[in-house]
Amino acid sequence: MAILVILALAPGLNAQSTDNEINYLEEKLKSSAIVEKPEIIERLVDKYQSVDKKKQAYYAKQYVALPDSLTKMETKSKMFALLADFYNPKNEDTGKLASADSPVDSDITKYASLIISILLFAAVWAWYFFNKKKFEKKLEGIEKEAEDLYNEKYIKLKDVESRLAKELAPLKEEHEKLNEEEIELKKQLKVLEEANYLKNAFLSNMSHQIRSSLNGISGFANILETELALLGDENLFSYAKKIQQSGSKLENLLTNIIDISTIEANVAEKKIKAYNIFEIIEDIKSINIFKANEKGLVFKTKADEQGPGILADKEKLKKVLNVLVDNAVKYTSKGFVTLTASYDENNNNYLIEVKDTGTGIADEYADLIKRAFASDVIDENEKSYQGIGIGLKLCKRFVHLMDGTISISTKEDKGTSVRIELPADINSEGLIIKEEPDAPSVTLLNAPHLGSLDIFIVEDDRMNRMVLEKMLKKSGNVTTTIDGNDAMNMIKKQYKKKKLYHVMLFDINLPAPWDGIRLMQEIKRLYPEYKRIPFIAQTAYAMAGDKNRFLEAGFDDYIAKPIMKNELLTLIEKQIGKFSAST
Repeated sequence: MAILVILALAPGLNAQSTDNEINYLEEKLKSSAIVEKPEIIERLVDKYQSVDKKKQAYYAKQYVALPDSLTKMETKSKMFALLADFYNPKNEDTGKLASADSPVDSDITKYASLIISILLFAAVWAWYFFNKKKFEKKLEGIEKEAEDLYNEKYIKLKDVESRLAKELAPLKEEHEKLNEEEIELKKQLKVLEEANYLKNAFLSNMSHQIRSSLNGISGFANILETELALLGDENLFSYAKKIQQSGSKLENLLTNIIDISTIEANVAEKKIKAYNIFEIIEDIKSINIFKANEKGLVFKTKADEQGPGILADKEKLKKVLNVLVDNAVKYTSKGFVTLTASYDENNNNYLIEVKDTGTGIADEYADLIKRAFASDVIDENEKSYQGIGIGLKLCKRFVHLMDGTISISTKEDKGTSVRIELPADINSEGLIIKEEPDAPSVTLLNAPHLGSLDIFIVEDDRMNRMVLEKMLKKSGNVTTTIDGNDAMNMIKKQYKKKKLYHVMLFDINLPAPWDGIRLMQEIKRLYPEYKRIPFIAQTAYAMAGDKNRFLEAGFDDYIAKPIMKNELLTLIEKQIGKFSAST
C-alpha cells in the first residue's frame, strides 16, 4: 500500500522539483553576467520543454538574440528549429489556421507548413555557413593579434631581462666582492683572535713568572725590614726598605701594563655600583698620608659624607686616585696636595680633583701630556717627568671605562690639577657602605690564635716556600710540601691521627698531574671535615678574572704574589675568624 502511495505521489514530487529548479534558474538569470546567460537560458529551454511550450519559445528567442560570440552555433540552430516548430500552424499552442473539416484548407495548410519549415531550415543553415566563415575569419584575426601581442610582450620581456641583467651585473659583482671580503675579514678576525689569545697567554705567563720571582725578592726584603727594625740597624733597614720599594714599583708597573692591555683587548671587567665617595676618599688618604708627611707636605681631603653615591668600579676608582695622589706627592717638594670630591646637582655627577703645588709640567710637554697621557714622548734627559706616563694612561682608560671624563691642567712651577667627572646615583643619597674591615680582630673563644695554628703550605718553588715559612713561623706550626701527591700523603697521615690543619695555603701552578684547584677539591671530597677549614689560593696568577675563578672553584680567599707579611697575616686572621664564627 505504501508503495502505491509513493508511486502516486512521485509525479507530483518531480513536478515540484522541476518548478523549484526553474524558479532558481530564472532568479539566477536576472542577476547573472552576460557571459553566464547562454548556459542558464539553455537550461531553462530544456526545463520548459515538458512544462510550458510558450515559455520554452520565449527563452529560445532570448538565446537567439544573444551575441554570436557568446553562443554555440549548434545550440543556436537548435533554437531556430524549436521556434519553427512552435510557430507551425499545426502546433496546438499557436492555434490551427484552418478547420479540420476543410480538405482544401487542410492541404494548403499542409503545404504552407512544409514550405515554411523548408525556408526556416534553409535560413538557419545559410546563417550558419555565412557566420561560420565570418567567425573563422574573426577568430583568425584574434589569433593573429594574440600571437603578435605575445611576440611583442615576449620581446619586451627579453629586453627588460637583458637591461636588468646589465644593471644587476655591477651589483652581483659587488656582492661577490663583498662575500670575498667578508671571508677575508673572518680569516683576519680569526688570526687577530688567535693573536689576542696568544698575547693574553703571554701576558698571563709573563705576569706569573715575574710575580713568582718578585715574591722571593719582596718577601725576603719584607722579612729583612722586620728583622733589621728589631735589631735597630738603620742602614741595613734602609737598604731592605729600598729593595722593598723597588719591588713594589716593579709590581705596580707590571700591573699597570697588564691592566692597559686588558682594556685595549676589550676584556677588562667593570663592576659599576653606587659607592659612598667619602669612604673612598678616606681610604686614599690613609694610604698616602704617611708619604706626604715624610716629605713635609700638607695633605688635605674633602668630601660630602651624606651625598649621593658615586657610580663607579670601586677598585678601579681607588687605583686611579692612588696613581694621581702618588704622582702629586712625588712631584711636589713643598706646599700641599689636596683631594676633593664635590657633587654637582645640575649635572648629577661628581667632580673629583687632585691638586698640588709641585713642579708642574713645562709648556712644551704639557700639551703632549694632556693629549696622550703618556710619557714616551718626553725627552729622556727630562728626569723630572719620567714615570708618570703609564700611570696617567691607565687613569684615562679606567675613567673612560667607567663612563667618566678626565682632564689635566698644569703650569711649570705652579703645580698641576687633574679633574675627574663621574656620574652619581641620585637614588642612593646618604649612602654609607660599611664594608667588612680589612683587618678584623678575632675575639671568639673557639678561634685558634696566631701562634697556635697548624698551617699547611703547598708550594713547588723553593724560594717562595722559604718566604712563606719565614713569614709564618711565629704564627704556629708550618708544614710545607712541594706537590699534590706529597700533600695528599701528609694530609692522610694527619687525618689518621684525627687531626686537621687550621689553614691551607695552596699555590695554583703545581707539578702535573695536580694543580691547586684540583688538589683543594679532592681533599674536600675525600675528607669532608676540611670543608670547614679555610683554603687560601696564594698564586702569581693575577690577571683580570683570576680571583673570581679561584673563588668560584671553591677557595675561600686569594692573595696575589708578591706577598707582604702583614697582608698575609691579616688574611689568615680574617678567615680564621669567619670559619670560627660559623662553627
